[in-house]
Amino acid sequence: MKSLLLLILLFIILPLSFAQTDGFKIVTPSGYTLVNSHNQSRLYTIQDGGAYDKPVYLLDLHGTHYQMGYDYGVIFGSAIESTYQKFLANLIPKTWEQISLEFFLDWQWTDYLSLQITQEFRDELRGLRDAGIAHNYANLDVLVQRIITISNFPGDVNSNIEWLLINEADEGAMKLPPKLTKLLRSKSRSISQSKGMQCSFFAVWGNRTESGQLFSMRNLDWDSDTGINDYKLITVWHPTGKIAYATVGFAGVLGALTGISSEGLTVHEAGNDVTQETFLGFTWTLRLRYVMENARNLNEALNIWFATNNTLGMNHMISSSNDNNPNAESHPAVALETMSGITAVFQDNDEREAELMWHKDGKTGHLGAPLPEALWRTNHGYDPDIVFHQVRSTNPNGDTATRYNIPVSYTHLTLPTKRIV
Repeated sequence: MKSLLLLILLFIILPLSFAQTDGFKIVTPSGYTLVNSHNQSRLYTIQDGGAYDKPVYLLDLHGTHYQMGYDYGVIFGSAIESTYQKFLANLIPKTWEQISLEFFLDWQWTDYLSLQITQEFRDELRGLRDAGIAHNYANLDVLVQRIITISNFPGDVNSNIEWLLINEADEGAMKLPPKLTKLLRSKSRSISQSKGMQCSFFAVWGNRTESGQLFSMRNLDWDSDTGINDYKLITVWHPTGKIAYATVGFAGVLGALTGISSEGLTVHEAGNDVTQETFLGFTWTLRLRYVMENARNLNEALNIWFATNNTLGMNHMISSSNDNNPNAESHPAVALETMSGITAVFQDNDEREAELMWHKDGKTGHLGAPLPEALWRTNHGYDPDIVFHQVRSTNPNGDTATRYNIPVSYTHLTLPTKRIV
């Protein structure tokens, strides 16, 4: 099963994950070189024939969440430190501004975002902290918590910080001094630029693929020049007593930007900026990991999802090979349009998607073009409540709508016969 996960990730996800690559190409690993180890966990570099200017790492973790966190810190603590320091310096060069941002991130984590993570992830962060203490990496858990907090924002951090502060003030939260609030809104533009706003995902199956197999994809659109991609990382997690799964991301990004489990469950995300926001929820990068390590099918995944709380505006997708029946009609993928307090679940060919209209300059038209046996999203929603709370209305000629319409041009898409999911 481990080799299956690696084959899927390296052939399908890896080529699509890094913005400095023009287009994409399939990379066939020729081998793996052991770099470091601790207990049962191992760190490898992937021999990719020079496809990337810096090595891609494979981190294979085993044990309890505490043990996996500890091993992560021992094996890759220096990479976490380097990633965090370079990322912050590239975004905000002035030291006093960095300190102000860190104050804000620590406040948001301590008073809000940390409150609804599960005990397993608290144990994992404690393992990171203890590894840092034992091996002279200062405050590894704090660095990772700040990265988690930044990654919880979708693309337009400036708008999200504004609405987040407004909603927290309404809830009676501490108000920041006006000068610090102005600084955060100013510097959040740099974070927005680093994260991009062009993420997307899709799934296809049934008559659109050979043998009716399920294929899913997530495109990550983050700036390649921030330093965060110095340590590209595939992490395979083997939590004791749980489902094994893999995530694709970077050193220090402890959650799942995208991932796949040994049960054939995949998870995806694309931001959608809305005004109904909170950090009193389950941070999405850890929430997606929680789904993968506990769910064997879509029903179990959705039960977990609705037992936990949303934070900011997001589009997610969960797909499941266990729910795909190549010989009968099936719906093995769902899109989840989310904001604080609301999750709208979409299957393929959903009427709500078809009914959404745009109105501009006396003209009108359809914004959605759903298809059977295909499901995808970019950076806008189709549920009426989600659309009502979007920060910006969807421009039919804008970037997110243009990218949404690309799959419509491939209604007869047929993917290869090689079985990958």
